[in-house]
Amino acid sequence: MADERPWLNYEGQPLAELVELSKTHRIDSIVSAISGVLRDRFEADGAKALTREELLVLAANHFEEEVNSGGFEQAFAALPELVPHMQIALTAIGRADVAALVRDALDTLGLKAKLTARTVEAALERIAEADDDAPREALEALDEHYYAMAVSLAEPLLVYVQANAGKIMIS
Repeated sequence: MADERPWLNYEGQPLAELVELSKTHRIDSIVSAISGVLRDRFEADGAKALTREELLVLAANHFEEEVNSGGFEQAFAALPELVPHMQIALTAIGRADVAALVRDALDTLGLKAKLTARTVEAALERIAEADDDAPREALEALDEHYYAMAVSLAEPLLVYVQANAGKIMIS
């Protein structure tokens, strides 16, 4: 059943107010607002501008938004700097099952060793230029597996935000 509550139009509300608004507004809109603030800081100043908890919120929400828009390949390509944090983030919010799919996708790309934005970009370039469709087909199979799970990360993300509110700054 679709959530009938309204989408939140973020207007700079502090974190405590956003958490309270989750009672009257869609949870995914609350998480999206929080993630948007974190993304702005990340894009302006890099990972050093975020606490570990903020980085994990951003990585998990980015994963969900991008994989739902275009699959694992898009989730990895859109912000490769977040890929090294995705498994940890998904595990931290209690979704080890989804983290395992991320690990499978990374294995498909041959990313077993040092995981950096550069190694992710290089792996994506390799599969884009390869004559072999097997890696891309394997990623598409993982996309389908994820979609079949009908996962929403918004609620576990909000629970994580609430539990770590003292380490997440959005104002």
